[in-house]
Amino acid sequence: MNPFHKKIVIFVTALMFAACFLFVGGFLRWSPFVVDGQLVFVELPVTEGEFARGLGGRDRLCGRCGMYFDFKTLQEPRFWMKDMRFDIDIIWVRGGRIVHIDHDVSHLTPTVLYEAGQKIEGVLELPAGSAGAWGVEVGDYASLWIR
Repeated sequence: MNPFHKKIVIFVTALMFAACFLFVGGFLRWSPFVVDGQLVFVELPVTEGEFARGLGGRDRLCGRCGMYFDFKTLQEPRFWMKDMRFDIDIIWVRGGRIVHIDHDVSHLTPTVLYEAGQKIEGVLELPAGSAGAWGVEVGDYASLWIR
């Protein structure tokens, strides 16, 4: 498949998923997300409780699913694995670029705090091993398609 057709397929797929998942209860809750050319569908926490809970209490994520914490302004958040049941990759984003990656963060470390060591505007959580399998690196492009 040539690159142009590949982009069309990705775009149409994203539109189909967006149509299915975008609006739940009147709030934007799901969005396509591009990380180093990989299309992922992310849940967007909206309320303070959703931000605090994150992926805690869930059993798993699908292979192309994640959660994106959009802080809207530069912040220095810390994340922990409280109530997590599976391992994840944590990708720290600033200005549409990846600035730090924590690979294969264990759910068995509920009291360890993870941070980027700099101000960021978003955090992407993916199933453990995704970043490595896709060749995602610091400096790669990462952004919501719909903001």
